[in-house]
Amino acid sequence: MRVSHLLAGILILATALAINPSIVTRLEANVYITGELEVNGDIQYIDLNLTIPQNTTNQLSICNATLIDVDGVKMAHLHFENPSGTIRYKIVCQVETSEQITTSLPRNYDTDEYHEYTLPSEGVPSDDPQIKELAESIVAGSASDFERLARLTQWVHNYINYDESVTGDYLDTYTILSKRKGVCVEYATLFVTLARALGYPTRFVGGIAYGDQGPTGHMWAEVYLGKWVPFDPTWNLGGSLDATHISFYKTRYRAIESKIKYVGTGGYVNWETTTSEEGFNSGLGDIVIDYMETGDYPVEYKTYMPAKKIGFSSSTFVLLNLTTDRYLVVPITITECSGSEDIVDIPNKTVTIPLEPNVPKLVYWKVYSNKLDPKYIYTCPLTINSAFLETSSLDLQILSMLVPSFEVSVSNSKPILDENFYVYVESKDSLKFYAVYNDQLEEGYGTDVILGFTANKLGTSNLVVTSSKGGVIEIPISTSAPEGLSISRVLYPKAVIVGQTETIQVLLSNPSKTAVPVTIYLTNDGKITKKILKLSENKIVSFNVTFNTPGYHQLVIELEGGGVYDRKTAMIKVVERPDIAITKQQIVGDFIILDLNVSGDPVNPQITIDGKPYTFSEHFKARLDSGKHLISIMWEDELGNTYKKELSIDIQSSEISNLNMFMLIFILMLAVALVLVIIAILLIVKTKPKVAQ
Repeated sequence: MRVSHLLAGILILATALAINPSIVTRLEANVYITGELEVNGDIQYIDLNLTIPQNTTNQLSICNATLIDVDGVKMAHLHFENPSGTIRYKIVCQVETSEQITTSLPRNYDTDEYHEYTLPSEGVPSDDPQIKELAESIVAGSASDFERLARLTQWVHNYINYDESVTGDYLDTYTILSKRKGVCVEYATLFVTLARALGYPTRFVGGIAYGDQGPTGHMWAEVYLGKWVPFDPTWNLGGSLDATHISFYKTRYRAIESKIKYVGTGGYVNWETTTSEEGFNSGLGDIVIDYMETGDYPVEYKTYMPAKKIGFSSSTFVLLNLTTDRYLVVPITITECSGSEDIVDIPNKTVTIPLEPNVPKLVYWKVYSNKLDPKYIYTCPLTINSAFLETSSLDLQILSMLVPSFEVSVSNSKPILDENFYVYVESKDSLKFYAVYNDQLEEGYGTDVILGFTANKLGTSNLVVTSSKGGVIEIPISTSAPEGLSISRVLYPKAVIVGQTETIQVLLSNPSKTAVPVTIYLTNDGKITKKILKLSENKIVSFNVTFNTPGYHQLVIELEGGGVYDRKTAMIKVVERPDIAITKQQIVGDFIILDLNVSGDPVNPQITIDGKPYTFSEHFKARLDSGKHLISIMWEDELGNTYKKELSIDIQSSEISNLNMFMLIFILMLAVALVLVIIAILLIVKTKPKVAQ
């Protein structure tokens, strides 16, 4: 098979390189799916199924081919009868895409409908306890599901080193964790594994996206958070995606491949096509982008640099206040000036921020000046770069001066969630002070400054204080959940019937009334259902469960959130629904005979006839008076449910039966006698002598 680059024929590549895909809101393109078949020998027919751009909520695809459904994915189907020689094919798909924006997510949602997307699949060992432990350590302290997935995205992006030497290898999760290298397939595989390990329904998305060199084969993922939300760990994106992401499939497996089938008495077929970077044989040759529409940067921000001038070996911070109208994973980089000597140092220049609609977010970088030649004054431009916001630059001046002296203390370094605490700043000089803590910015001026904050995030976060003349002091603030956050009780039936849906009620306790985001998991026979909510008081959460096999089943109920983990179990007996079926019924004389088939374990079975009880037997027989009778068969199951079947019969007395028999015999004898008389008359008439004329 000849393998060529996925986009060898991009016709607008020169223009493409100048485009920032993150602001592409709409795209129109023609996608060409091409290939060549070389037929050798006697082949009766060839069938080809080819992956194509799909129709989704933000993508319209029209292809000049017959379409078939393969595992929920539309594929182009080509059929060739009695083929010979060289056959070339080309499918053209007109594709229109728009940016995939997530502007809202439900507070409470069930994942039951998409349970299969939480299960392990090839290369995705999401049921491995060590994988789950790793995933939980990455997302610890997250305040929402979206923040959890954003942290996974960033972690995977930073963990794997992009290496084209493994293109097409489809490394499994264990190998990825070991080798720490891969292309988009490996990034998506590791992300999907970690997300599923946390119980999130997650699927692979394969197709095309706009990279540094223009459109390229790509793979990313979608996670169900009450609706399907995109995440692209290769490029550290998520929440919303640009219009250059064109999907060819969405599946719980890593790829849907194009396939060939041919039948003949002899011979073979060579199939030459294009294999994309993520490994699905699309036969993709050229993409011609007819129209590309761009919009404004989706993130607005304000910049703060409290100290425009700092001394040698001093420090300050650069602060951004970010807002957006959508869910978005935003990588941001700050770069310092470069020259013959290092003027400043900035640790962790690139940060990734999960933004939620209309929720302001603060991000800061600490900037340290180096020891420099005191004969000079240095000016260092600091530049803010991101694909999602307009580039800006700030000038920081470094000169020989004394570092300002101030001290910082707090009223409580270990507050409870939503509890207020205070910051005390003491200085010899009257300065303006800036303090940042978990998206809260407070300012004050003087020699003795008091600033107030609210502990709004669980876990440990740094309180950072600086002045208008520089100097940075950090104090860790450890916030804990209110006491009493727990699963107080689980209400469940002790026994249930196979196939019958029952309700499990989980009583959650939060006596503090402080709203805490929590996730409730219910595991039943390996199937995980979860619900997400903000628990601000005692609350009952209900789950519907169904058991398909008899025996004892264990339910596991888990609460996670607010730095708290609680777990309770429930053991439920599952029994088959008992039944008593009438397989045969006979009336012999004045006796009723019933053959009964008993299944399951009926409790207290009984038979009554006209309200009179009889001893239950699977081979029941009773003598009855003539007339109509009502037979009732009743029983219970282990849950106390009552079942009943009724049968109406009509019994005729034996005397009446004998009389009827006598009448029948009499009529038969009379008929026989009549027949004999007629025969005799006929014989007499026939033998009577004729009279002479």
